[in-house]
Amino acid sequence: MRAWVVAASLVATTACADIKEAPSPPPAAGVLEEDDGPATTSAPGEKGSSKEVPRKSAPASDVPGDEAGWTPLLVDRDTLGARAPGAPDRAWRGGLAAKDGRLYWLENGGAPGLYTAPASCRAAGCVERIAGVNAGVFAASRDVLYFDDVAARELKSYRFEEGAAITSVAGVSASGIDAVAVDGTDAIWINGSALKRTTAAGRTTVLANLAVAPIDVGATNGSVFWAERKGPTLSCFLDGNVGPSTCASWKGELGAVRGYAGYMYIASSGGVYRRTTETLGKTVVVGTRGATDFAFDATYAYWTEPGDAPDFANGRLRRVAHDGDTVEEIARGLPRPVALAIDGGDVYVACAGTKAKDWSDGAIVRVAR
Repeated sequence: MRAWVVAASLVATTACADIKEAPSPPPAAGVLEEDDGPATTSAPGEKGSSKEVPRKSAPASDVPGDEAGWTPLLVDRDTLGARAPGAPDRAWRGGLAAKDGRLYWLENGGAPGLYTAPASCRAAGCVERIAGVNAGVFAASRDVLYFDDVAARELKSYRFEEGAAITSVAGVSASGIDAVAVDGTDAIWINGSALKRTTAAGRTTVLANLAVAPIDVGATNGSVFWAERKGPTLSCFLDGNVGPSTCASWKGELGAVRGYAGYMYIASSGGVYRRTTETLGKTVVVGTRGATDFAFDATYAYWTEPGDAPDFANGRLRRVAHDGDTVEEIARGLPRPVALAIDGGDVYVACAGTKAKDWSDGAIVRVAR
């Protein structure tokens, strides 16, 4: 792994105080942004696991080399990632997971579905479609992943177990699901203005009915937090609290929020921020550009940055220690990265590709960490 170290100053603020941001930052793809055109609205394919239509493997000549820091595994993937069909202003909502040497991902193109392949896969013959589905949200833990079935109006789960099947765990109202997170094995999700928790067994409770529909939701250690457009604000239920409270107010757009081991990571048009659920009086800036997705290990938080308009072809992968303030850039030149996952010694990134090709040139790449 080649790492480029980027200096980042820690900026402490108090709870509910405005968070100042860098002047004229580029937009974060995790934030509502310029119209990228609607996602494909193809009808879901037939349910069930199947070998997919052959596509290109990644020839050796396509490998960008150590200077870029990443290696393509599967190329020409069609509309990678979770993104609601027919919603041009909808940012990507993740859509990649990794567990025990296997990759799991969503596509919303001509053959939409939940797919899987060994992490060593470099050709179409080792890719399987677990189920045909159009999905707009996605979240995973080490044990289970959740996604929405847009056509069926259901929240569904899939456990990382031999012989596991897709399970419907909750019905969804016509307003659809705006975001989903995983807390342990429970799904925390936003359905219109309702914030809900659903267990893997399918028991759903409403945590709160919110005045404003949130942008995204995160969870960690029983605490739930979500980004709202109004303010904008970061609101939260801390473990044991009866009702929601405002954790912080922002100047600028909020985007992706994720939780890990007591930490909150928040993407804004002004950068990446970290808070802890135990000490909400402190917020620190750990990155100066917006983020599209996060992934974590015991030491680091990783995130993808979309790159620069108009083609977003120079996306980056960065990381910072949970207790540190030095940001490392470990991959660059990623074509519109929208989701990432960690397994073993590698980070995997789903890159959407280019709008000029209607997102049909996506790729899943590997970065050694």
